[in-house]
Amino acid sequence: PHVVGVDGTTIDKRFSDITIKLGLSGVVVRWIGVNDYIRVSVPFTYRDRMRGLCGTFDGNSTNDLHLRNGSEVTASSSKFSFETSENAYHLFGTSWTVPTASRLLIPRSDVCTDNTAPSNHPCEMTNSSLPAPSERWRQARSTCYDIMSTTGPYAVCHGVVDPNWYFESCVYDVCACGLNSNCACSSVVAYDQKCHSRGVTNIDSIVDNCGVCHGDGLSCRTGYAKCNVFSDSHSAATGNKHLYSTFDSLLHRFQGKCEYTLARDCNGSLFDIHIENDSPSSAAIHTAWTTGVAIRASGLGFVKVTHSATEPIVFLNGKRLGRPSNNRGMDGRSHITMSNIFQGQVEIFLASSDVKILSASM
Repeated sequence: PHVVGVDGTTIDKRFSDITIKLGLSGVVVRWIGVNDYIRVSVPFTYRDRMRGLCGTFDGNSTNDLHLRNGSEVTASSSKFSFETSENAYHLFGTSWTVPTASRLLIPRSDVCTDNTAPSNHPCEMTNSSLPAPSERWRQARSTCYDIMSTTGPYAVCHGVVDPNWYFESCVYDVCACGLNSNCACSSVVAYDQKCHSRGVTNIDSIVDNCGVCHGDGLSCRTGYAKCNVFSDSHSAATGNKHLYSTFDSLLHRFQGKCEYTLARDCNGSLFDIHIENDSPSSAAIHTAWTTGVAIRASGLGFVKVTHSATEPIVFLNGKRLGRPSNNRGMDGRSHITMSNIFQGQVEIFLASSDVKILSASM
């Protein structure tokens, strides 16, 4: 079923998947599956206007770790340090904790505590569904070898930009993704960009003009940049992943358990996207997954999505959709009136233009 909301906002609910497209900004938020995968897509008109866990969206992945106060933290160093890297990601993530008074997902009376930064490398974590640690190390290093190869595409840059940190970061990401080779690309892109910024341009790059490794240069012609959140509730007991891939393709890890700003428009304040991360007491201490998404948008108010055991539950300005109700926008006049928003009649009134839309078959 397809639902039309105030100012052209649409909500599309299909089984356990939910897609929300904001009418004013064109931003699309999709939650795919139960607790597993979230994608935020923003038009390229928002370039240089984004902040949050999804990064800055300025074409440069090396400056994505901007704190809420505007300062920047870096996870890189001349010699790779796992602890330094994880502490940087933790500092970045916790800075985007939503202030209590601004929460949309967690009750203001609740107290949430961020996890400490993890101390175990993902290649070493116990996981019965993956090979032994020694084999994981071997496969991850093989997957990331393009960065370090003395005869590979980036050998010409080794004397200018030390590849070791990027290689070790790549190995971490591949292990954290369950040996998924796609997760290597973030570090390759970061090294590619750093080499170019230092004047090394004669690289036989494996990154296309869309920032995709071994791509065909066509994936970015949609006019949207994408930020992804990967979480897996089913593997929480073994301390598996909660990863963020920013608009500029930086892959970072953060296991905090609270409500956070995922992405927001830092210029016009047209939208603000929050996520709630949590884990049960039985899960590994450094594991979290997403349990809720909320979107505050100009003129609309806010949409909140949480998951029951089988399907997403959608709220508009605090009222659950799918039940007969009358929902007003923040201007007090725009409203959505529905007999059943996912199956029946929906009426939308836009106060700014005195337009009324009636849909009787969804």
